[in-house]
Amino acid sequence: RFLIKPTLQAAKLALLQGDFLVAQEESAQAADLAQRIFGDQSTALSEAWLLQADLQMALGDYTGAEELIRKAIDVQKKIFGQQHISLAVPYTKMANIVMVSHGTTSLPIEWMEQAK
Repeated sequence: RFLIKPTLQAAKLALLQGDFLVAQEESAQAADLAQRIFGDQSTALSEAWLLQADLQMALGDYTGAEELIRKAIDVQKKIFGQQHISLAVPYTKMANIVMVSHGTTSLPIEWMEQAK
């Protein structure tokens, strides 16, 4: 249990430093640990997926990022309910992806509205 947070922090640092390979390895390890320890419905797994989505966005894989964010949103909705503040971050990330990948500002409004 105590390895998940430091592993996520190492992945975040690697991502910020532009070391995408290390970020991928560390975030995958954190997701694996979270899933083995807590199962498919945990905030730790959701956090790992959101970090992996950040990595995918940095690599230009918006489809992969969107898939990971959707999974994180589904888990967080099940844990916290539809209107919890923890959903603001993934909804904002989703709005950014839609805006960048579709080249429009009209689609993300629905995601931003959900983030309120």
